Amino acid sequence: MRSSWLFVIPLAFVLAQVVFLANFRALVFDMSFYDAEFVKLGVYGRLPEAGDVARDIVLFHQGRKESIDSWAFSDEEMQHLRDVRAAIRKATGYLYLLVLVSVALAAVLFLHSADRKSFLSELSRVFLLSGLLVIAACAFFVVSAAGFSSSFEAFHRLFFAEGSYTFSGAGSLVDFFPEGLFMDFFLRVVAASAVTGVALVALYFFVRRSASMS
Repeated sequence: MRSSWLFVIPLAFVLAQVVFLANFRALVFDMSFYDAEFVKLGVYGRLPEAGDVARDIVLFHQGRKESIDSWAFSDEEMQHLRDVRAAIRKATGYLYLLVLVSVALAAVLFLHSADRKSFLSELSRVFLLSGLLVIAACAFFVVSAAGFSSSFEAFHRLFFAEGSYTFSGAGSLVDFFPEGLFMDFFLRVVAASAVTGVALVALYFFVRRSASMS
């Protein structure tokens, strides 16, 4: 039984990462989020074309377009958009890799289990541990949101070349996508992940009960 934790713990950590990355990817391509944010932050009042621009950028990040036809961004801004697209693709690739790893670990856990009841019991532990990890991480992220501006800057320094993400002036990327939008994006991903974490904990009790009835 103790050796099963060699599979349960890694699988739980992998599943927790899948939760955050899946929620990130779902929201980053969600146009309804951008529409709501543009209304909330008054972007439509300054830039009525914001919705069309956001749709073009989403299509650009999905690889379905190679240019932004609805707005004339500078060469520096277009380069930053290409950098963001590359980062999203890497995150997506990592998500797919984690899914494959989780399937492989679940298969090993199944083969390691003596019977179906034992497998369900171990699987329930995976759900519990991953759910608690997600909830704990979300609590940390909510607390850290108080210093979002500094964290946002540190994030850019980590993933993008210095000076490649600072823009100013009317109609710049920052005008379309102010910092408040990214903070709301961050909190939405955290909230969705927290709900998923609670669902995983609930799944623990359901699977545990199914195992006891087997």
